[in-house]
This record gives sequence, structure tokens and C-alpha cells, in this order.
Amino acid sequence: LIVTSLQSVLTELNLPAVHLVGESFGGAVAQHFTLQHPDNVASLSIVSSLCHTEVTPIVQFKLNFLLPVVSAIGNAFPGLAQHLFATFHVDDVVEKFEPSWMRDFFVKEAGWAHHYSVLARIKIILRLDICEQVESIQQRTLVVYGEHDNFTKHGSLELLEHLPRAEPHALPGGHLPHLTSPKPFSEALLAFLASFAEVAP
Repeated sequence: LIVTSLQSVLTELNLPAVHLVGESFGGAVAQHFTLQHPDNVASLSIVSSLCHTEVTPIVQFKLNFLLPVVSAIGNAFPGLAQHLFATFHVDDVVEKFEPSWMRDFFVKEAGWAHHYSVLARIKIILRLDICEQVESIQQRTLVVYGEHDNFTKHGSLELLEHLPRAEPHALPGGHLPHLTSPKPFSEALLAFLASFAEVAP
């Protein structure tokens, strides 16, 4: 459904091919979109994402015991449930050494997310296993990951092994290096995109 919606947007805007950027779950969406609509993608930039999901024991514990409680609360109080989800999920995506504002920012922003959409995305990402499929992606792909990301760095490194034209770029920080290191991230992304202009006829 997300891929179909994205394709509809590109058609409406009359954009034949785009430089697609996806972060975390959005990176998985970008891979699916490229597999289904390769002619509509000029390049990929994937941030803190993966092609196959493996969760840590701590995350598995939260999925088994905390998420069902949060989900039950969400049946009556989705706003409260989403705030609770953001509170227990923040330790997965923000490393202990990262600034406190990053933790506060994540809890605030994630706490505003649509709760039922978040639950649906969790189910989708837990089933993710497309490493063999992405080997057919021929677009140049910038793969950005946090050097100290304990949430998806392993998945990003696995993704690098399967994408034929992957270009790795490590940034300081955890799962959200584009937020904690915005200038180096923007410089890396802009340099990657500029390289296409250099080879254009």
C-alpha cells in the first residue's frame, strides 16, 4: 500500500525517476519501491535500515512483554499508548552517550505518531527478509549508518553485502545519525547526489 501510494504521488507530480531517500522503516519501503518500480528510481540513499530483521534479546523482551500491554492500552487510549511506546523504545534508538536533547526529541516526536500505524509498521518490519531480492537492484545506493548504532548497524552492514552498487558511509552516533550529525550527513548526501550531475550528458 505504501509503495502504491508513493507511485501514485510520482505519477501525479509527473516525476519519471527520482533520487529516493529512506530512513529506518522508510529505507525498507525504498527498497521495496525500487524492486517494484526500478525505472522510477535514479538512485537510492538508505539511512539506518536493513534488508533482514534480527532483533536483540532486549528488543525481543519488549516485543514479547511490553508491546502487548501497550497495545491493549491503545485500544482505549491510543495517545497514551504511543507515548509509552516512545518511552520504552527510546533506549533502542538513542545511545547512552548521545545528548539528552536527542532522547527528549525522539520521545516527543515518536509520541505524536499514529499509534495504530506504528503497530502495523512493527509487524511489517519484523517480517522483513528481502536480502536476496535486493541483489537485483542496479541503482547506485548510498548506505548511511551510525558507527555506534546497536539497533540496525548489523542490518546495514548486511545490506551492504547484498546491494551490488552500495556505497557505505559511516557517521558518528547511533540509529539517528542524520539528526545527531546533521552537517556531515547533509554533506555526504549532497555529494552523492551531485555525482549524478557530473556524469549527466
